[in-house]
This record gives sequence, structure tokens and C-alpha cells, in this order.
Amino acid sequence: MAPRLHEPPSLQIVDTLFGTSAQTIAWWQTVLRAIAIFFYLLLLLRVGGRRMSGQLTAFDIAVAVLIGSVLSRTLTANSRLGPTMAGAAMLVALHGLVARLSYQHGALGRLFKGEPDALVQDGIPQREAMRRNAITDADLLEAMRLGAGTDDLSQVRLAYLERSGRISFVRR
Repeated sequence: MAPRLHEPPSLQIVDTLFGTSAQTIAWWQTVLRAIAIFFYLLLLLRVGGRRMSGQLTAFDIAVAVLIGSVLSRTLTANSRLGPTMAGAAMLVALHGLVARLSYQHGALGRLFKGEPDALVQDGIPQREAMRRNAITDADLLEAMRLGAGTDDLSQVRLAYLERSGRISFVRR
């Protein structure tokens, strides 16, 4: 690989270590990229806070998929390492900004994260909410056994489909 005239020597070293294009990258450069991206992703997750890896609302999953997609382009050498890593960092920063704005402004939180939906009230299944969320009786019973330790609806005061997609229960 010929050095580029417009790049400083430090960038030429990075290009030598990590390669510059999918057509010319060697196996060991892919391995180095994978190691770098792995540790960079761990750093992004730590900087992004627990919310990045713990909540898993649709909002969080969408950001995680985008970050994975962006970083995969770097792993396969379809885009340059630095700019792509900067793009992933921007996604983490935007995620944090939207999360903070959602915390401060309830309407934004509902827009980006959704709201819980009551599936059971006082032991009575709320059929419209179940239909709206495509939750079958079998789904509800499975979640009751796993989450509330019962399959008796009369033991459940409330059940919610949470923003994360999980069903939570308040027993009588």
C-alpha cells in the first residue's frame, strides 16, 4: 500500500495496521479491526451509560442496531475506521440527548419510548389492549406463570405490557 501524500505519518501507520479497503485488507488487519471495534463498542456502552445496555425499549434497540450496522462497515473495511467510529459515537451522544430530553419532557418520552398498556385489571383480561398488542391468552398465561408465579387470573390485580415489551404483574 503506497503512502498517501496528504496524510500525516500517524494516519499512514493506522492505514497499514488496519487496512483501507475491503479489496486489499489482509486477514490479520480484519482481526485487528475486530479487536479495536470490540473494545471501542465496550467503551461506547460504558460512556452511553446503563440505559444503552439495560432498558431495551424500541428506542434503545433501534440505536443498538444502528450502531452495530455502522461499526460492521468498519469491520468489513467498507468504510474508514476513524469517520465510522465518530459516527457511532455521535449515535451514542444522540441516544443520550434524546433520553435526557425524554426524561425532562414527558411527551417526548411517550413519543420515543411509548407507554405501558394495561392487559389485566382486577383479574379481567382487557381484550382490546391484548388485541392492539397482539397478546394471545396463551402469551398472557405464559407471562403470568413466569412473572407472577400463577396461572390464575383471579390472583392478578394488574398486568401491563411495559415499554420494554415485557409483561409485568401486580398480584392481589
